[in-house]
Amino acid sequence: MKNLTLNELNESGENIPEWHERACSQLLETLSNPEFPCFFGVSAKKNIKLRFFYIEKQVTKCAVESGLKAFNNFRSLECKSDYNLAITLGGDIYSDRDRLKDDLWSALEALDTFPKKQVASSSKEFFFEGEPYFVLVTGPFYKNTPSRFLSDFPIVLFQPREVFQGYEAGTKSGTIARKKIRDRVVKFDGSPLHSIVGPPDEKPESWWDYYFIPDKQDV
Repeated sequence: MKNLTLNELNESGENIPEWHERACSQLLETLSNPEFPCFFGVSAKKNIKLRFFYIEKQVTKCAVESGLKAFNNFRSLECKSDYNLAITLGGDIYSDRDRLKDDLWSALEALDTFPKKQVASSSKEFFFEGEPYFVLVTGPFYKNTPSRFLSDFPIVLFQPREVFQGYEAGTKSGTIARKKIRDRVVKFDGSPLHSIVGPPDEKPESWWDYYFIPDKQDV
């Protein structure tokens, strides 16, 4: 399947699973909420810069790789760097959050191309084909963390670091943006941030810790 916007999805004529269309619609509806904390995600929805892909069965290295390759091909051909990718996950196989974490981590670790000679001051994060991505895992299993419950189906968001250009960690603009988002998360969730989330002006040792945070009932 190609990476598509929701409009392209509806016009494609492809045999798209009903649950995938529903997951995409629910995600876009969530991102339309003016109270939703992450303005990067809201901006992607508003400017139609969100591409969709689905994995109907188990999350594997090959399945994730197919989605990311199609996404990178689109960005390369269209010269569009500031797009986001949403991979929806079907079936009830991932009603178990721990199983999703195990399968997704295995896939990402197998695909990761983090530079071995990266400077020590850089935070460890997921690289695909030499490019850094921020990964955000969401799903209905986040019953106590509304900012991570974007659909009735699990959705994994991949954001190329270029999306955050001008708002990098450690910069003044980046610190201000992160503080605003975190304040909005607290308000949206109705509870404090996870202890795993550090100060907005500091880079974490590993961004991987942020990809799949525990639900707040687990903290």
